[in-house]
Amino acid sequence: MLPFVIDERKILIFKFWFDNKVQDGLSYQGELFCRLHTLDLQYRPQLYHFGCKLSQQGTSIVISSEVNTCSLWISLRDPAIKTMLANPEALDLPEVPLSPSSESFEPPQPEETSY
Repeated sequence: MLPFVIDERKILIFKFWFDNKVQDGLSYQGELFCRLHTLDLQYRPQLYHFGCKLSQQGTSIVISSEVNTCSLWISLRDPAIKTMLANPEALDLPEVPLSPSSESFEPPQPEETSY
């Protein structure tokens, strides 16, 4: 099964308490997911490839994308989620930096026009 790919601007993201931290969550097709990793949008192919590897192991995965970033979400039903959240370094996630521009993204302002 391949990961679901969705536009993050069209879903509702909520906060919840899990593993002694506030986490990002989403509900998609009747399943609850937790955000595991976020990268700059240019690294979406690598994140998708990693999501495919997890999916092949039977894990339900969602890949979401925004204007400047993309995220990997894992099903809260997966028994390994607590381990993955506690020790993400052990997952072999793509090692790429989040760009400074994506951390402080501000939407473009409309241009002033005179009539």
